Amino acid sequence: MEESNNVLEEENLFKTHMEYIKEDAKLLADEGKLINDLQSIKFIKNLDMNGKNIEEYVNNMEGFVKYKLSLYMNLNEKIQQFKKRIKN
Repeated sequence: MEESNNVLEEENLFKTHMEYIKEDAKLLADEGKLINDLQSIKFIKNLDMNGKNIEEYVNNMEGFVKYKLSLYMNLNEKIQQFKKRIKN
């Protein structure tokens, strides 16, 4: 019974890792678009006096970073829990 639980846990950990990789790939594409927008002439021409577009860029970038950190912190917790279980 314990061995089948370990196999199930391994599969769940693998599945979670794959989901996070897919989510990270999507985030990378979104971040690339954000950078392209920043670099485009249109974006720079639309920069208003108070720096609203730059502020929006920084806020979006911060959102990406925080989300990625939460994803990988969660994955790391799952890894640590799995490691504890397989040591016992």
